[in-house]
Amino acid sequence: AIERKRSEEALFQEKERIQVTLHSIADGVITTDNQGRVDYLNQVAELLTGWSTQEAQGKMLDEVFYTIDDRTRQATGNPVSKYLGGTQEPLSSAPKLLISREGREIAIEDSISPLRNSTGEITGIAIVFHDVREARAMAHKLSWQASHDTLTGLFNRYEFERRLTHAIEDAINEGTRYT
Repeated sequence: AIERKRSEEALFQEKERIQVTLHSIADGVITTDNQGRVDYLNQVAELLTGWSTQEAQGKMLDEVFYTIDDRTRQATGNPVSKYLGGTQEPLSSAPKLLISREGREIAIEDSISPLRNSTGEITGIAIVFHDVREARAMAHKLSWQASHDTLTGLFNRYEFERRLTHAIEDAINEGTRYT
């Protein structure tokens, strides 16, 4: 009985340690069962999705973590099915848009990994994701600054020459005319 009590206490402490860790990281974390029903969201995931863990528990992942392809604007679907289909490696993706519960579009990058039991059977998935809106805005700003004069807003010499070279190549290779 004493040994069982110690095991229960050790298990409780380990669970507590994991929950504190998940709450303290800067990325959103969502876990599901093997059917794609949400088990857990950390605080960052709650903030970005607009769902609390209590509200999200038991709901299908693609209802809580609804994402669309940034270019095609097509729904990306539920990633759990990819793992149930036999995918072994963690999946990461190009930036996509998370549509929050309130309808906000948030540019994110994510990584998806299977959760396995001691026999290797998939028991769910873990999604780790972060907001890339600020990084995208900074990249766009740097790209603009690299090709424009900051005083006039016009293309700088480098960008003008690059575009002129491209236009000349098009004219030679494809017979394109520019006026």
